[in-house]
Amino acid sequence: MSELVFTRINTKINTSGPIILSMNAAELIVLAQEKRKDKYINRIFIFRNRDGYLRHRYQIETSKKITGVQKSGDLFLFIIHMDYKDGMVHEEPNIYVWHPIKGFCHSFYGGRYIRSMTVDSANHLWLGYDEAGIFSCLDDDISSKGVTRFPFTDGTWKSRCESFCTYPHLIDHFYGAYAEKNALYLHYHTLGEDYIRKVDLQGETLSFQKADFDFSAQFKIDSSYYFLIRNEASCRIDKALKFHNMTKQAGQYQLTDKVSRKALRFTQVTAYQDKAAGIDESNRLYLLS
Repeated sequence: MSELVFTRINTKINTSGPIILSMNAAELIVLAQEKRKDKYINRIFIFRNRDGYLRHRYQIETSKKITGVQKSGDLFLFIIHMDYKDGMVHEEPNIYVWHPIKGFCHSFYGGRYIRSMTVDSANHLWLGYDEAGIFSCLDDDISSKGVTRFPFTDGTWKSRCESFCTYPHLIDHFYGAYAEKNALYLHYHTLGEDYIRKVDLQGETLSFQKADFDFSAQFKIDSSYYFLIRNEASCRIDKALKFHNMTKQAGQYQLTDKVSRKALRFTQVTAYQDKAAGIDESNRLYLLS
């Protein structure tokens, strides 16, 4: 089996709580969260994508649990955990925008049970929802479409969202969105089958096809697509599949440490354009070499 090589980042994340990973075109964002009495302590680490250099670290306190993070420019977006009841309208803000100097500066309602948050190369925000949000017995809720686009204008994301046509599919469950420079790939489930849909940055469909395998993240290098795969037995991400033009499988890869040449087993991965990163069971971080 061929190897897909990752380089370890020297900074180890020490925490007893959950860790959240995300990426943009230039940075790896790591949020380590711990609960202390009635508050959450969130430590944020910003690494440079190309070499793992630690650029910034921050610490913020919140009264509610953060379940997702993304960054665009100097602005951070946090998904705040909320509980909902089917059939009852509850549109309290659950997306909070934070600036390292200004603090929390904007918030809005992003929909129920947000599973995925991605910012594309034009800074538009894409939110995807799991089945609890889609089938919440509220037909006019923004979650019901499965995925929603929030335009970036005047320096922030507007609470006015833009849904787009997912014809011929009605999304039952949304897995994730993966960015290219001028497009986005939407991975979702409908009527018992999984699909990957390519859309432009305005949400117009360019193509779609069935996905007959599960994957945790997707990225593209040159004309080849790579999918990071979770082992069903170990529940760890330990291999990748390579495809040419999304249709022809070109190989299977073992994830390997660049220095030790040992096999890697990630608990979580993230990807953006041609970059990927993962964290292992000992909270060691790795970047795709």
